[in-house]
Amino acid sequence: MKVFLSHGMHGVSEEKILKLREEMRELVKKSFPDEQIEIIDNYHHDDAPEGAGRLWHLGRSIQMMGDADLVVFCRGQGAANGVIIEERICRLYGIKHLYCIDDRLWR
Repeated sequence: MKVFLSHGMHGVSEEKILKLREEMRELVKKSFPDEQIEIIDNYHHDDAPEGAGRLWHLGRSIQMMGDADLVVFCRGQGAANGVIIEERICRLYGIKHLYCIDDRLWR
């Protein structure tokens, strides 16, 4: 199962982002023990043109989200602009998604 992790990145250190992504990867694996989990790497955009801004990166993440079987909205991320947009896209396009609340995944 391909999983896209949605979380804010603007103004967050790489260390905190990588820690959150690892914690969420472990939670997804624990929540779906019978599934082979592949986390889509929407954090590193190696194809970004020089000087690519926040909107370019959000657009690329949305493209990558289209390949996901499941989108997981990470805990404490609801106010980030990109997260709000990704959630709206999930609702508009019927993409399966779950929310991390209290270290559990919920609909």
